[in-house]
Amino acid sequence: MNRCLRCKKTYLESAQEQFLDNLMAIPRGTASTDGANIATACPICGKQSVSDLHSGLCYCDKCERMLGWLPGMRTYMIYGGSGVGKSALLYKMIELYLRNSMTCVYVALDEFPSQVKLNLKRFAKELGGFEAQGQMIFLDCYSCVGGVQSEEKNHITTPGDLNDLNIQLSSIIETSGADRQVRIFLDSITPLFTYRESSAVIKFLLTIGAKVKARGGSLFFTLGLGAISQEDQKKLELMADALVELKIDQSGSRPKRYFRVSKIRGAQFFDEWLPFYIGNQTIYVGLPEAPDQLERLRSAIQGFAPESAPAGTSQPAS
Repeated sequence: MNRCLRCKKTYLESAQEQFLDNLMAIPRGTASTDGANIATACPICGKQSVSDLHSGLCYCDKCERMLGWLPGMRTYMIYGGSGVGKSALLYKMIELYLRNSMTCVYVALDEFPSQVKLNLKRFAKELGGFEAQGQMIFLDCYSCVGGVQSEEKNHITTPGDLNDLNIQLSSIIETSGADRQVRIFLDSITPLFTYRESSAVIKFLLTIGAKVKARGGSLFFTLGLGAISQEDQKKLELMADALVELKIDQSGSRPKRYFRVSKIRGAQFFDEWLPFYIGNQTIYVGLPEAPDQLERLRSAIQGFAPESAPAGTSQPAS
């Protein structure tokens, strides 16, 4: 089995071979005599894919078609247990949106923004450039919990202050401009339920969701498994326009992660569980093996045009 030249570890354990062979819309590259991977074409967009150094899998870093999985002008609830990959999924979506000239606002609720940036740079290499030109914005709601001064321009000073958070997000939405749709990411909303009544949190999410959708944007929020009561979780599911579920199977030699889109209001979508793997630079999403399911998935993805600027893709200012 091939080994990484850097860490000397095997790329994939034998127990994962069949699982990982079916991952994502991108096949594995073919190893050449010098150990490099020969580029393969993305079956969704047809562009050349690149190789992830650690895993040996190929992925497409240009595939705006993947934005069709999660159409705009929706409030998304991303739900799953600890360590299943909720934040990583957000990071990949942020990278795609930044590249397509959209403003992204990351609301750091349970981690310092400095750590979030380190994690996000795995997927968005040019994060600093996007942040410098105002396309990537961080709103710090966590430093105040630790009693330290925030390093971010946008921050709240009192833990769980929904009024201040509402004001700041509303200002960002209104000043972003009509030509740059806003995507807001709250990761995770669990701490808000610690400081405020559930009815106030749900009202806040409804308000921000309505404001950002009115400008053509979307709201994403994550929630941990069992973090709130079943009654409050049901209210959130009913409030959200779309529900993305994630789970992890620990029965094998290594954990296997799965996700599905179980609800998108007013849109065609693929609702089967699909495997996904968190790589060193991207996320690999599995394709269904059954031909009819594969065709249904492609139909759902291609039902939405990429939510990009009229021409070209966004690049950070030099």
